[in-house]
Amino acid sequence: MALDGQAVQHRFLFTRVSKNAKSADRELGLATVRPDDMDTVRITDTGESEPAWAPDAEWIAYYDGTSTLAGGGHERGLMVMTRDGNSVRLVANAKDVTGIDWQPIP
Repeated sequence: MALDGQAVQHRFLFTRVSKNAKSADRELGLATVRPDDMDTVRITDTGESEPAWAPDAEWIAYYDGTSTLAGGGHERGLMVMTRDGNSVRLVANAKDVTGIDWQPIP
């Protein structure tokens, strides 16, 4: 129960790995699942990985391996999006960064 007496609904957020039917490549994407009924919801399927819920559970931070740089190159990007997969934005280019952890600002 939440502090306001409402039932809390939990969902696990994870990197979904699937094999491409047309090649030996693996495809990454983000998905959620409810632990009570294993209802899986695919959020993305274009190379995203290492997701982390924001403390308010309204936002998801993750890495996207296809961020476009000025000049047309690509680099790993630190992204955020709303939990339904809308309102996506690049926060920073993250070439050599791993691990995402939301922290409150003191």
